[in-house]
Amino acid sequence: MGTALSIKLPRSIVKRLEREAHKAGISVEEYLIEFLLRDLDPRDRAEGYIDAAKELLEQAKEELARGDVRQAAEKV
Repeated sequence: MGTALSIKLPRSIVKRLEREAHKAGISVEEYLIEFLLRDLDPRDRAEGYIDAAKELLEQAKEELARGDVRQAAEKV
């Protein structure tokens, strides 16, 4: 599994991230990935999406192994 990062953000920023992700119909993690990759050239963007998808799938497998179907479903 890849590296996880925890950061502290002002509550207003977190709320905005949640709101924008909800409007887009995706998780906050997916929204941030989209945001960060959007300005890359197509090849680098594709590689970023592939890496992110692999990581999310691995996280989903771990959640399923722990019996947390809801969290696993949010990853795929």
